[in-house]
Amino acid sequence: MFGCLAVAGITAVMGAGIALADDAINGVFAMDGADLSQVTVNTTCGPDGCSGTAQSNVGWIAPIALDHGVWRFQYTRPDAFICPNGNYAPVTVYYAVNPQTKQGVMSADSNGECPGGVVQQTMFSFHQVA
Repeated sequence: MFGCLAVAGITAVMGAGIALADDAINGVFAMDGADLSQVTVNTTCGPDGCSGTAQSNVGWIAPIALDHGVWRFQYTRPDAFICPNGNYAPVTVYYAVNPQTKQGVMSADSNGECPGGVVQQTMFSFHQVA
């Protein structure tokens, strides 16, 4: 009985490792539908999950991690929003990307800095260019 459980446990761990390896995304991607930037993504997957970095050609760099089957990363841009009252506000930009389809959602949140708060969402897809 112990042998059967050991084989089942090894199979489960190896199967999980294979699934995680399939979730890694690496390369240079254009963000079709969001903005004109390109993002260089470097990720690795192991027994403890998947993580890495995402770096844009417009100057930001962010940690990226696989969370419940979706790659997520975020960064903050100072003075990115113009509020209805004319003041500038920082914005936190959130990305969520499906590792298989490379489809995602970009959300921008003024974090309440603008009166009434401003949240915008844009669908995009990663198109690998290098």
